[in-house]
Amino acid sequence: MLTCEDLGFAPDDGHTDLWPAVIDHLAVTWGKNITALRRHLDGHYTGLPRGRVTRLGRCLIMHGEDAPVADWLPMVVRSFRLERVRHRAVYDEHERRLPDDRRRLHAVLGTSIPAPTGGRSELRK
Repeated sequence: MLTCEDLGFAPDDGHTDLWPAVIDHLAVTWGKNITALRRHLDGHYTGLPRGRVTRLGRCLIMHGEDAPVADWLPMVVRSFRLERVRHRAVYDEHERRLPDDRRRLHAVLGTSIPAPTGGRSELRK
């Protein structure tokens, strides 16, 4: 789990603002060439699962319902230290990965495309 604050960004910064730093992080983490990854993935920020956590009044975890791992919600709760905070996971179609970006990301990384897990009914809290 990688948060905007992990990369030195403010909570209000958008996905497109974060994406170059995410590419650099992926390159270092996975031993890939940063320049090559930037060239191939620039502008394809919807290839990874993403979402937002809002804390205005009630805490909402907005997601695209397309995470490739079943236990993503507990990871988000831990990463944002929400264990003792009332929160709810909410589907937001604007947080979904786009198929072309997802395919491009996996092609560049040489990984397979995992199927999304979990449905909305599993995610309500």
